[in-house]
Amino acid sequence: MDFDYSPRTKELQARLLKFMDDHIYPNEKAINDELETNTKTGKR
Repeated sequence: MDFDYSPRTKELQARLLKFMDDHIYPNEKAINDELETNTKTGKR
């Protein structure tokens, strides 16, 4: 049995990882800082 992903699935995985690296991970600190600030001021 071949349990390997199809080429299309591998392409989609690569695109998703690139999106995460380009847009999500770089903004995690900003979002966490904003949540912390809003929590401290009671505006969460």
